Amino acid sequence: MAGNARLLLPFELLEHITSFLQDDTRALRSLSLSSRTLDTISKPLLFSTLEFRRLNTPDLHPLLRHVKELQVTWQVDMFQTSEMQLLDRLLLPGLSPATLPRLQSLMVRALGTRGTQFLSMQRKAFAPLTSLTTLTLRETYHQKLHDVQMLICALPHLKTFRFSTVSWGKDLDEEEMMPKPLPDGPHLETLYVSSTYPEKTLVLVEWLAQTPTGQLLRNLHIPFFAHNAPALVPFFGPTVQCLSVPVRRLHAFSLASYTSLASLVLFVHRYHRATGRWEELPVVLASLPSPGLLRTLTLQLELERVHSDDEISDAVLHVDALQKADQVLSPEEGPVETRFGNLCEVTVVVRTSFTMTKGKQDEFGGTVRRLMSSTTARGKLVVDFESA
Repeated sequence: MAGNARLLLPFELLEHITSFLQDDTRALRSLSLSSRTLDTISKPLLFSTLEFRRLNTPDLHPLLRHVKELQVTWQVDMFQTSEMQLLDRLLLPGLSPATLPRLQSLMVRALGTRGTQFLSMQRKAFAPLTSLTTLTLRETYHQKLHDVQMLICALPHLKTFRFSTVSWGKDLDEEEMMPKPLPDGPHLETLYVSSTYPEKTLVLVEWLAQTPTGQLLRNLHIPFFAHNAPALVPFFGPTVQCLSVPVRRLHAFSLASYTSLASLVLFVHRYHRATGRWEELPVVLASLPSPGLLRTLTLQLELERVHSDDEISDAVLHVDALQKADQVLSPEEGPVETRFGNLCEVTVVVRTSFTMTKGKQDEFGGTVRRLMSSTTARGKLVVDFESA
């Protein structure tokens, strides 16, 4: 009897356990071959992301219903044929709700001017895909700014837009600097901006702010390495409820128009003369226009230049700004719950380029709790550690 005994787990629990392997293709393939149940669970994860060239693979047709993200990326074979012809032959035939019923995201990467221009003209093909609400542009090159605009507007149901290293060939002239907003969108709710070409990023964001995006944007995320973050922040404000932004070079008035913030993530670099001082942190917190609405605050300490446990001790010497931030959040004098009365949780995330030992985590965490003693005393402080 013992040899035939099996551990029977509920299907939902097996799904939850398997979801932790969603980035491990090899493990998912092994699971899909082990049993029918695990095959049913693994297939949606294995085929949730698909490169557009595989759309015309006959054996994959029954599995396309699992695709959630479609990737259109540059490959070597684009040297041998026209990007437009390749996309027309391999991509367009599969763009239908019947073929891709769960498609949510389109990721375009490293595509040249002809390929991106072709995609920008496919509004009729994208329109029936009502579940396609996310567009990601990475390292794409366009002929002119208008082509970027048309590509964004080619997805009529777009809600989330991510872009980085987007560029175009035509030099910016007066007409390009002040592009007219297109009347049909996009109606974005979430915007992720990270740039390599600041001057072009600002022009694109300015146009987005002139579209209905300016009235509907709820979530704005600018990563810690975005050097022009202070210039991007002023384009939006009153409707944004969740904001992630580097604190470097932000001023007391930078967030003056953000009157609806419920969640705020501030990326704080390691103290360094070339990258800025942590002293900006308490200044930004003290200047929030509606602190009473804030419910969650995350201070992400980006210690990306720290490569060992020994270097952590040096970083600890410069976290006195956390003590000043604690005084802003919980002042010693006056009514404590007046300004940040609805703040439920303050999370300090220590992010390094290596995995810290348990002893060093306890040491650093203890330092953070001592510096933010008032927040700790109120049971609102959480200290977490991440490795890049």
